[in-house]
Amino acid sequence: GAKWLETKTVESGPFVIETWQKGTMLSLVPHPYAFQPSTLERIILQIVPDASTRRILLERGDVDFAVQLATKDIPDLRQVSGVKVASYPSARGWWLGMTWNKAPFNNLHFRRAMAWAVPYEKLLQVVTHGLAERSRSCVPNNVSGYVGEFWPYETDLEKAREELARANVPDGFSVVVPVYAGDLFDEEATVLIKESLAPLGITLTLQKMPINQKRSLLAQKQVDMAVYDWRPWVPDAGYFIYWNWLPDSFSNFWAYTNPEAQTLGHEAITMAVGSPERDAKLRRFQEIVNGDVGLVPLFTQFDNIAMREHVQ
Repeated sequence: GAKWLETKTVESGPFVIETWQKGTMLSLVPHPYAFQPSTLERIILQIVPDASTRRILLERGDVDFAVQLATKDIPDLRQVSGVKVASYPSARGWWLGMTWNKAPFNNLHFRRAMAWAVPYEKLLQVVTHGLAERSRSCVPNNVSGYVGEFWPYETDLEKAREELARANVPDGFSVVVPVYAGDLFDEEATVLIKESLAPLGITLTLQKMPINQKRSLLAQKQVDMAVYDWRPWVPDAGYFIYWNWLPDSFSNFWAYTNPEAQTLGHEAITMAVGSPERDAKLRRFQEIVNGDVGLVPLFTQFDNIAMREHVQ
């Protein structure tokens, strides 16, 4: 199946593939049997790996819109004649994860120390240039069932030192952190966290690698600590829990285990969205997992789409 999908696809949307040049471009035309056929004659998707090149193509008018541009470029693009930018909140959350399989990461005091040490506001300003929201739970912002009142942590190195003392972490503790070199959010956030942990005697060594290698290590639960992102296709806390927080969840990269929380999460998944009983279970779930410092929520980024003025 995987081999077949390298050169083919299963089409179910309003467009079908007209031509395809692997790694270069994709041309789509309206699906004649779609429920609501598109009025567009054709969509040409150019594959341009470099974000700076995508910006140049947009400014010159060679393309009508561009995605995944460097966040630092967005303020400047808003000033470019003939270009407009749409920014809106998403559910793509960024987190600092830590394994539960080994010490000192499975020590609650150590985890609290990390939560107190993260430079939250600096991450928002330096990494996202203000184009993100602070996250305060174990599920991302902007999803049904999100509760943001069970995360008390702000940046406070003195409180971090107190928790580290309780955790009995040896001086000079170090950890290797995998970083996806092609993602500025990943790399810049990890660097800022490294700088914030250094005064506490904790050394982070960044190991840059391709995204597939990092994802493979995460899936195999071979990572002790890392910054990572996860975006649910369905904007619902139950959906996020299904994929991230149950014992057999594919993205439970950190081997989190708490029978009470996971029972609540499992029960909530099958309940009607918005029902009072489900909301109560999701609320209690987040209270427990945030109390455990299941992970450290960093921010939920905005989606930014830059386009020519004529695009509606």
